[in-house]
Amino acid sequence: MSNTYFMKPENALKRATEYINIGNKKGALNLLHDVLSQRRIKTWQKSYETIMLRYIDLCVELLDHMRGKDGLHQYRNMSQAQAPGSLEVVIKHYVDLAESRAEAAATKAIAAEKAAAERVQDLEAEATPESIMMSTMTEESEKERTDRELLVPWLKFLWETYRSVLDILRSNSKLEIVYHKTAERAFTFCGKFKRKTEFRRLCEMLRTHLSNLQKAGAAPATVATDKRLRGWDGWTPESIELHLQTRFKQLEITTELELWTEGFRTVEDIHSIMHISKKPPKAKLMATYYQKLTKIFWVSENYLFHAYAWYKYFTLTEGHNQRLTEDERRDMASNVLLAALSIPKLNEATGRSDKIFDTDDIASAKNQRMATLLGFHSNPTRTGLIEELLAKKILDLVIPSVKALYEQLEEKFHPLDMVKEVQPTLAELSAHESLDIYVTPVTRLLILRSLRQLSTVYHSVRISHFKDLVGKLNLSDNEIEKMIVAAVKDKQVQVRVDHQTGCLRFGEAILESDNMRMQLTTLATQLHKVSEIIEPPNVLNPEKTAERAAFFSLVRDNMEREHHLALNRKNIIERRKEEEERRQQEKLKHEERIRLEAEKERQRQEAERLKADAKKREQEKFAKMKAEMERDNMVSMLKSIGKDVSNVDGLTEKDRDRILDEAKESAIKARDDEAQQALDKAKRIDYITRALRDEEIPMIQQQYQTIQSADVEAHKLRCEELKKKHRADWEADIAAKAKVSKMAGHRATFEDEIMAERQAAYDEEHARLRQEAYDKKIARARRKKAEMEEREQAEAEAQEEREAALEREQAEAEERERQQQIERQREAELEAEREAEREAEEATQRAEAEARDKADAEAREREAAAPPQAEKWRPGAGRRDDGPSRDSGNDRFGRGGFDDGPRRGGGGGGFSGGG
Repeated sequence: MSNTYFMKPENALKRATEYINIGNKKGALNLLHDVLSQRRIKTWQKSYETIMLRYIDLCVELLDHMRGKDGLHQYRNMSQAQAPGSLEVVIKHYVDLAESRAEAAATKAIAAEKAAAERVQDLEAEATPESIMMSTMTEESEKERTDRELLVPWLKFLWETYRSVLDILRSNSKLEIVYHKTAERAFTFCGKFKRKTEFRRLCEMLRTHLSNLQKAGAAPATVATDKRLRGWDGWTPESIELHLQTRFKQLEITTELELWTEGFRTVEDIHSIMHISKKPPKAKLMATYYQKLTKIFWVSENYLFHAYAWYKYFTLTEGHNQRLTEDERRDMASNVLLAALSIPKLNEATGRSDKIFDTDDIASAKNQRMATLLGFHSNPTRTGLIEELLAKKILDLVIPSVKALYEQLEEKFHPLDMVKEVQPTLAELSAHESLDIYVTPVTRLLILRSLRQLSTVYHSVRISHFKDLVGKLNLSDNEIEKMIVAAVKDKQVQVRVDHQTGCLRFGEAILESDNMRMQLTTLATQLHKVSEIIEPPNVLNPEKTAERAAFFSLVRDNMEREHHLALNRKNIIERRKEEEERRQQEKLKHEERIRLEAEKERQRQEAERLKADAKKREQEKFAKMKAEMERDNMVSMLKSIGKDVSNVDGLTEKDRDRILDEAKESAIKARDDEAQQALDKAKRIDYITRALRDEEIPMIQQQYQTIQSADVEAHKLRCEELKKKHRADWEADIAAKAKVSKMAGHRATFEDEIMAERQAAYDEEHARLRQEAYDKKIARARRKKAEMEEREQAEAEAQEEREAALEREQAEAEERERQQQIERQREAELEAEREAEREAEEATQRAEAEARDKADAEAREREAAAPPQAEKWRPGAGRRDDGPSRDSGNDRFGRGGFDDGPRRGGGGGGFSGGG
């Protein structure tokens, strides 16, 4: 059945109907699937639409979504280019039928649940014996079992139907409306049956489709288009609007299902779609967009962007909604102002900017992305939003209680009476239907404002007194303390909770103050002044002063040379580093080149090995196929001669040859017998045919004579009828001629007029054609001239390019020669610098040796000329650079001194102060 080929699709439909009538729906489905999958079908016909509709009906009845998807793919390939309207009809029928069956299943499940409730005899009984027994086997309730049996299969089929249709139409511009309508129906399905997992998968699928379209739209025209996107005609304003409407429906279902993470991702998708077209979307769509954003930002507790989303929504609605009533405008304005007041950031009094972007990097990136979604080009702030609202005179639009709340929180300064005055306003907001959600954030803002105003008046406040001030807010002590800690953490207020003394201390922390930061510097300065007062610099030892002056003179003399030597050493080190880096890069390049060559060799060997293995496998496959064919031939021969085939694998070559000979002989004998039988049969048929002809000759002759006489009589009758008819026609023609002969005189004039008109039309058409031929000839001549000029210009440009390329090559050669000369000169300079460095090091060593010798000689002379009482401190002095003695330790540089000078054989003690 599956290999049956129907030349006409009507025959296949007729056969499928026969299968359905006998109850074989599976066979009918397989038959129609084979018809749709045939490769010979390339041209769409109307009959294929009828087949596809019947095929869809069978798929829905049998719950076979895989065959349904495959059939849609086959029909899409057939009808996409020739009859997209037919594909739309089929898809709508498929979706409508699946939805109707799912609705019927839901109704059936509800009816089954109602019937189960009616079967309960005793309503006071907590459970029936059947339910108790089922509870021991499973945790499912009776409703869950009913849904799983009746409703879940149809929900699964409907979900697969949506997925198949969206996958087929993802890049079909002709059926883009059907694609988006199907997506909206899928969203409605997820919202109605609370299918959160399927909703996430649907959003991810649409996001993937959108990403593919964006990549194809951003790709240059020279890049080959993906085969899956060949039916897509690019972005159009209508296409962008459809995508936005679908995403707004997605955002609506997201808020219904409370999937806020998916809502943020949907908002990002909407933002990316808006950036595709330069034309802004419709105001109604944008108003819906910002309305959904207000809910998302409120749930995520991002009050700043919640307020900005409300402001955008209010602006669009007020500017474009002509049917907006005064009550609606007042409620919306009150929501905007309360949303702005609910923002907990109040840093303007501390000298900090009002940004929420001064947190960590992750939060900053998240907030920056949110600002982009709302269309802000700068960082949004609470202060900026309130100033903008005041500039638009929104206080004149809000309800009186909200206006009074703003004045009490933002304008008045009354730290002791603030809570008492705001409490009635909060009570009015709690009774309002749409504004009661802002009571909690406004209460938090009220606590923060109280702390800020108290900090400007008091240095400390008792905790019990503060609780009395905010006691009317019905907040617990833990909640108030958490709000205070959160405010300190966010650097909204500087306060410390001192439970030991039971008070709140305001002001900056001591360790963070500027006085504490400068404390160490001030201490060092004061200690230095004290040391100069205790031991002034002018009371130092004269010998020590002379030595220090000599050392400073030596340092000043050698400072410039040491500076140049240090710079030379730095340059040499940098050049050596560059040379080492260059060598390392060359080494890495060499190793990479060796690795690539080894990799290429390995790949070549691997390719050869795979090729040899493939050839070997092919040979083994051919040998196996040959052996199997020989075995099959042997089995067929054994069966033909009526022998056993069970031990065919154990036969020897001799037995096989014998069996082949026997088979050949039996085949020859059978052929001869068949030929003899055919010959005998032919003779018997010949004898029978000849006898029949002999018997029928007299009967045929008699029949011929009868027919001949009947034909003669019929011919005579026809001749008489024709004569009568011809006579009547002749008389009628004569009468008509007599009537028409009256107009014979006017015929020539009429003919001349007609011929004159035709001649004039002919001359006019002839002249027009001649003029067109002349114009075409002129156009061809001009085109040939333009082409000749273009060729000459192109040749000239090509010649100029060749000359420019030759000049560039010459310039590059000269540049290479100049670089080589610079390299050679640089190498010579490096060699000269190395030689100068060696000479400088040798001169330094000689100077140091001479200085050491001179210092040793002076030391020996001083020792020889020193008085005897100087020996009291020599045993503890050691060398002259061993540090200060006890007598000279309290100099102007601190007790004990320090040594920053060179220690080479006592050549000047530097700042050591040694004696």
